[in-house]
Amino acid sequence: MSIRIAFSTLGCPDWTVEQACQAARRHGYDGITLRLLDGEIVPATLNRDGRERVRAALGDLSLASIDTSCTFTSPDDAVRARMRADAVRYLEMAADLTAPLIRVFGGRLAEGDNEAAARDRIVDSLNLLSPRAETLGIGIALETHDSLSASRAVADVLARVPSHSVGALWDVHHPIRSGESPSETYDLIGARTIATHVKDARRVSDGWQLVLMDEGELPIAEFIRVLRARGWHGWLAVEWEKKWHPEIPEPDVAMPWHAERLRRLLAT
Repeated sequence: MSIRIAFSTLGCPDWTVEQACQAARRHGYDGITLRLLDGEIVPATLNRDGRERVRAALGDLSLASIDTSCTFTSPDDAVRARMRADAVRYLEMAADLTAPLIRVFGGRLAEGDNEAAARDRIVDSLNLLSPRAETLGIGIALETHDSLSASRAVADVLARVPSHSVGALWDVHHPIRSGESPSETYDLIGARTIATHVKDARRVSDGWQLVLMDEGELPIAEFIRVLRARGWHGWLAVEWEKKWHPEIPEPDVAMPWHAERLRRLLAT
C-alpha cells in the first residue's frame, strides 16, 4: 500500500459534501477526510439517511478518516464519559462507511490542571475505547495537537496504550512548532503513526499564519522524504483550516494547489 492523498472537508465549509467529493475527484485526490458535513462538524449521531448521502457522494473515492472533536483531558468524569460515548458512535459510523479510522484529540489542559494527571486520563480513555475499536477493526488516531502537540507527549501516552488499534495522527505543523524535526518525530511515533495531516505556515508576530503549501516555512518535502524513506504508508490528508480561518484562500484554489504539489513530491 502506498501513500494516498485526501482533502479534509474542513477546507471547504461553504460546500456540500457532494461538491467536496466532486472537486476532490476532479483534482486527483484518492479520498476525503470527513470533518464537516455541509459546513458543520459531522455529528456522532449522524442518521442512516445522512450516512447514505455521504456514501453516495463518495462514489469511487475513499473515506480516509472521520475527524472528530473528542477529547479526554477533562477532570470531569461525566464529560469524559460523554466523549467516550461519542467516540464509540464515531467508530461505529466509520465501520459503516468503511473509513479505516477516527481522529481524536488528547485535549487542552484545564486551568490549574496537572499535566501528568491529564495524560493519565487520556490513557485511561483510550484503553477503555480500544476493545470496541478492535472489535470493529477501526483505528483511533491520537493527533499531535493541544497539550500533546509534541510527538514526545503522544509517544508517552501511546506507550501506555498497547492496543494496535490505537495510534498517532502526525500533524506536521505542531511537532515542528514544538521544536522537533521530521526525523525526530518519526523516531518517536513513526511506528505508531496511522495517519498524517499536512499543511504549511509561516511565523508571524503573534504565532503562525496558515499559507498555501510552498509559501510557508514548514519542511513539507523533508516530512514526505522521511515518511517514504522509513517505508511508511497510509493517508496523507491536506488539512486546509478554512472553517477556522476564513481569511485564507478559497478551496477552489487550495484543493488543486495542494494536489499538484503533493503528487510531485510523492513522485520524486
